[in-house]
Amino acid sequence: MAYENLCMYCFEDNGGESVCPHCGRDSRAAVPQIQLMPGSLVYHDRFLVGRALGQDANGIVYAAFDTKKENRLRLREYLPRDCAERLSDGSVAPIAGMEDRFEQGLQKLRASVEGAEDPKKRHFFFEENGTAYIAQRKSAQHAETEPDDSDESDGSGKKLGLIIAGAAAVVIVIALLIIQLVGGALKPNTDVVQSPTLDPSASAWAPAETPTPTPYVTPTFAALVDPEQSWMDYTYKGDVNKEYDEKTGATPSPAPTVKPDTPSYSTINSKSSKSEITQLQKRLASLGWLNSSGITGSYDKATRQAVKDFQSFVNQNLNPSEKLSVDGAAGPKTLMWLYGTDSVKPTPTPTPLVTPNPNQSNTVDKNSSKTDIVAVQRKLIALGLMKSGADDGVFGTTTVAAVKQFQQRVNVLQGFGALPVTGSVDPLTMAYLNYYVEWWENLKNQQTAAPTATPAPTAAPAPSVDQNSTKKEIQTLQRYLIKVGLLTTGADSGNYDSTTLNAVARFQEWANAQLGKKVLNVTGIADETTYAYLLSAANQNISVATPAPTEIPDEPEHGQTVDKNSPKESIQYLQQMLISVSLLPSGSDDGIFGTSTTSAVARFQEWMNQTAGSRIVDVTGVADPTTLSYLEEAVSRGISFATAAPTEIPDVPDDQYVVDKNSPKESIQYVQEMLASVGLLTSSDADGIYGSATDRAVRAFQQFVNDRQGAGTLEVNGVCNALTLSYLEDYVSQGIYAGATEAPTQAPAAVSNVELRVLNAEETGGVYQIVGPKADFKWSADGDVESYALDIVDSTGKTVKSYRDVTSTSGSVETSTLNPGETYEIRLGALPTGGSESDIVWASARIRTPGTVSAPTLTINGVSVSSDPIEIDAETYRFEWSATGSVQSYTFRIYEGESETPLNEFSGKKLTEGTLPRSDFKSGATYRVSIGVLDSSDTLTWTDFRFTVPTESATPEPATGPKVSINGALYADQPIEVNGETCVLTWDSVSDDARYTVRLLDATGTQIAGVDSMRDTSLSFPTANLTVGEVYTAAIGVLSSGDTVWSTAQLIRTSEVLVTPEPAATPEPTMVPEPTDTPEPTRPPVSAPILSINGIQSSDTVVELVGDECAIAWSAGGDVSGYAIRILDASGNELINESSTKDTQRTFQTSILNPGEVYTIGIGAIPASGGDTIWTVARFMRPALPTEAPTSAPTVGAVGKPSIQIGSRATNMNDIPYLMDDTAIFSWQADGAVAAYRIYLTNEAGQTVNIDDATTDTSRTLPVGNLQAGVYQIHVGAIPAGATGDGDIVWNTLTFGIGDVAPTATPLPDATATPEPWPTQLSSISAPSDIQLVQAKLYQLQLLLNPEVQSGVLDSYTLQAIASFEQYMNENYDLQLPGIDPTDPNAIVDEQTLLLLQNAYLQDNTIIIKAAP
Repeated sequence: MAYENLCMYCFEDNGGESVCPHCGRDSRAAVPQIQLMPGSLVYHDRFLVGRALGQDANGIVYAAFDTKKENRLRLREYLPRDCAERLSDGSVAPIAGMEDRFEQGLQKLRASVEGAEDPKKRHFFFEENGTAYIAQRKSAQHAETEPDDSDESDGSGKKLGLIIAGAAAVVIVIALLIIQLVGGALKPNTDVVQSPTLDPSASAWAPAETPTPTPYVTPTFAALVDPEQSWMDYTYKGDVNKEYDEKTGATPSPAPTVKPDTPSYSTINSKSSKSEITQLQKRLASLGWLNSSGITGSYDKATRQAVKDFQSFVNQNLNPSEKLSVDGAAGPKTLMWLYGTDSVKPTPTPTPLVTPNPNQSNTVDKNSSKTDIVAVQRKLIALGLMKSGADDGVFGTTTVAAVKQFQQRVNVLQGFGALPVTGSVDPLTMAYLNYYVEWWENLKNQQTAAPTATPAPTAAPAPSVDQNSTKKEIQTLQRYLIKVGLLTTGADSGNYDSTTLNAVARFQEWANAQLGKKVLNVTGIADETTYAYLLSAANQNISVATPAPTEIPDEPEHGQTVDKNSPKESIQYLQQMLISVSLLPSGSDDGIFGTSTTSAVARFQEWMNQTAGSRIVDVTGVADPTTLSYLEEAVSRGISFATAAPTEIPDVPDDQYVVDKNSPKESIQYVQEMLASVGLLTSSDADGIYGSATDRAVRAFQQFVNDRQGAGTLEVNGVCNALTLSYLEDYVSQGIYAGATEAPTQAPAAVSNVELRVLNAEETGGVYQIVGPKADFKWSADGDVESYALDIVDSTGKTVKSYRDVTSTSGSVETSTLNPGETYEIRLGALPTGGSESDIVWASARIRTPGTVSAPTLTINGVSVSSDPIEIDAETYRFEWSATGSVQSYTFRIYEGESETPLNEFSGKKLTEGTLPRSDFKSGATYRVSIGVLDSSDTLTWTDFRFTVPTESATPEPATGPKVSINGALYADQPIEVNGETCVLTWDSVSDDARYTVRLLDATGTQIAGVDSMRDTSLSFPTANLTVGEVYTAAIGVLSSGDTVWSTAQLIRTSEVLVTPEPAATPEPTMVPEPTDTPEPTRPPVSAPILSINGIQSSDTVVELVGDECAIAWSAGGDVSGYAIRILDASGNELINESSTKDTQRTFQTSILNPGEVYTIGIGAIPASGGDTIWTVARFMRPALPTEAPTSAPTVGAVGKPSIQIGSRATNMNDIPYLMDDTAIFSWQADGAVAAYRIYLTNEAGQTVNIDDATTDTSRTLPVGNLQAGVYQIHVGAIPAGATGDGDIVWNTLTFGIGDVAPTATPLPDATATPEPWPTQLSSISAPSDIQLVQAKLYQLQLLLNPEVQSGVLDSYTLQAIASFEQYMNENYDLQLPGIDPTDPNAIVDEQTLLLLQNAYLQDNTIIIKAAP
């Protein structure tokens, strides 16, 4: 059937029309983004998803079409709007931070389907697309009476009304029962209380007068798989989501083969993420090193052993140059061999489940007779490997593919190598075909088979289920035990607890008795043989429960307690009552008061307390007289715990096998919160760290369970395994308290309200922070107190101080005797008069001692500073501070005098220094520096320091100092001529630690540039801002004996005809003009700032930062009112944007930068007289880190799909741009945290040419003229920061052609059009992506062909190309474009020029504009 012509509303053929002729609905109606696209296929491409019928807060209901049965159904998709979202590929994912809530709702949905009665199998549940679906078929009657899906709401309303009415009836019944039970109505009552019935045709039922075991009612569960599935579906063990992606074309790019000597992996161990471990386990399973059931997402014992086996195999068989460590840890080298080779585990050929028929020795293939081929095809049809009617007797490709599928599935079920995958039916394949066809037919017919007295195990491969099995496997086993009467309804918790263990053991004993010999080992573990017998008994509806004894045991005497020491008859009487209320399974009245009976009595006692809302019976597990009276009354009223709604079990952690110190933080917190609920930890202890306190609490709980349920129920080891976890969840849900502070049942004297108060501290998060030298306490208690006990317990659980027989009610602890910054628990106990240690009633409080953080020290330019002012004279003030101890972070503030408004402030975890220029301070003023130290206890302590800036004196006249050279020429007495674009100043080094000050003065003595406190002995700057013919003075100053000693040199920029000015005309250079009464000369315009990074003058190259800090300094000549600062990352995002500051330098730690990422800094000089800001731009980067594997998995950054452009003349043919130049510029750009790009070319034959595996470049010039004629594709992958593998790369592809194709008369939009957004203004500080767009267009116009052009940088070549374009437009289109100066690095390209450039294209070597300007 052609699904594309189906109406997605009614699934009738619409004949290709937009409006369906059957239902009248328009297929062009918009589909909300939250909904799955109509026409999607789910569940092995079987269900065709149509239009949504409705949606609520929890999901969406779709009309759907079963392509196998060709009928309609409804499909409910789980998509809670408050915690999930639809992704672009159609899948569903939880919103960040809402994963637990999403999974909790998913489990509830699954539980609702599993517990629903559905005898006609109209509903079933499956998971796909990251969420879950419920397929809802309609009965024939419903289909006839419901002409339209929109009527669903009426039926739902009626059902809802029935459910509400039924729920109200249950509430009324329970309320009446509580009133009569708790209100003292324990005397016999002949009234019959109506309860909800399981039979819809009956309105009430009455219990028998004599207590007898409750007959078992067979439950019917909704199928977890499609009941109409084939043998292939039933035995499917793969990944449905992956298969769905492959069938719908969403298969990710295959990972390239990794050579064993290519290190590109990170270690995977128990601390890795669940997804990383799951991916490793899938790889191990695919090679046969790990069973498929071992794919758990937990780095467990089986995974570690599988890795060890693989490591041994590589060492012994592949002879690596460097042996692998056989340690079970999947390190980079192990992973290289695991993914770089297909080393399948060399397993021996498995023992065949079947043997070939000796009468058949021929292989059935294309050469066989039609009769033999038809026989094989019919077997394949029976197993769902071929469609019905495909038995045509032709052994073609369809039959071969079906045989291969069968052979591959047998290998999955029976082990690798069971059958060779050939596509031909050899004798062994035929034997397996016959076996599975017979087994499948028997399995489908078992539901209608008549019960037999003796069970026979099924031929199906049976699993082995124990405490280490998955929750789903354990639940399936428990349901079979329920069906044969060995567990009560609702006991399918998924936890392999003692009740399940006992039920399995009883079944094993029963099976041996039925067969008259020991067939099964009585272990309580459902091995494969036990599981097979149990499955057979359940399918034949055999009840294993033994009948009640004919003789009714004697009732215990009134007021008597029944426990393990009571007579057998009394215990049996108690057990029969527990059976009647469904707290024990039928046939368990053996007269032994064991763990099952104790647990059943305790459950009844807990239920009574919960029902009454108060503690009316003690939960002891012993049937005291009060418990017996309530139990007899419950039996007389026909109460059954089997019909009560099961207690909702909270979500288990992801690692359902064991929670220990290696488990994820959220799993540990989950256990700690439950331990706090039962009184063994405090809520503040739930920190996600499995320390000694958690270990002790788990041990205490395990012992508590053993005391209640019987010794040996749990192993007391401090590890929260699956069984411990199940008991813990059960006790939390029932509100059982296990803490040591529970009031004793028999205290010698009444003591209560024990209170401990901490006096001199503030409470934060349940912990009192001590700020002084001691902690003061007061305590009290009501009642007859003999004395008090006081214990101090450290963070490891060790008692460091213990006091007994304390009679005072106050005390203190010197914090000097405790560890600084550590949290302690103070436990105060009141001992009742006449009591012992076990009778003490405890209270506790937690304190944290102050951290040992010393007062900070501060130096300014190496001089120590205190609170007393000290005069410091310098051009630059370098502040350095530190403190010892548990410092979290520092805060630096500086004030003028005693002002409370800081002039400057720095703060950071690693910040221990800062630099400020002299210009930030006033001459003769005193300044206060405050250093704040935040210690480990979150206490911020401030210390003040003071210094004075001396009164400024006149700038010293130049004196003898270091010798200065200009462009390599030693300065003598005459100005040195400066030609070229750069001037380089060098001078002699005075000492290794000397710092230099550099000033550049014009002919009037005005400083036009300068750098302070630099260590280098050279400095370069551009000569473009120097006026031709004007003499400039360079002054080099070095601090010596408190004074600055200066050296000077003069330079002059000459024209091509060198004119040397007369020496007499050269003014004497002065560093700072002396104040005179004459008018100040007119100052020249503000010059472009001179910018240096770590002493390196800015240029067109990228400055690579060395060391832990980056020092940026700048200055500009002229009347500057301040500077603007902008720092951009590689994506153009602004990190810093300050509009005005007087600072001329900044220092920051390089650790805040991403390694390998190029950053752009722009410094703008703001003229005091107004006007445009003059900018200087430089680029810098922190070197990329070594490729050594990180110790922990990084967070993968989000990146967008790369955009790709080609800069070349091209012509269009069949929508493919054919390039016409010998070279082309390929440029690309992606949004987000891009670490690098991977580039390669492919041709039509699929051959690959690698361009670059990892580059930070965003363009590349390629010699495409060397390629052969044909069609090519360039593939660009954006590698996110923190990528862990090829699966994280985001790809895009662009197709182009090479060949002799006649040019068309019109431009090529695909090859030449520039994608939006197009910049409206362009300057040196524009985003690199904007500059790249313009450069690509200039290249297409053959205006920018210089190979030295810098991509993403507005360099001189790009400016010259833009200027040429403006000139061409003015000359040929009679325009008046202003034109830019290509020699001005601060030139700004206007919007009109950019708009013309955007619409320009090249035709016949002529630039054409698409629309009139």
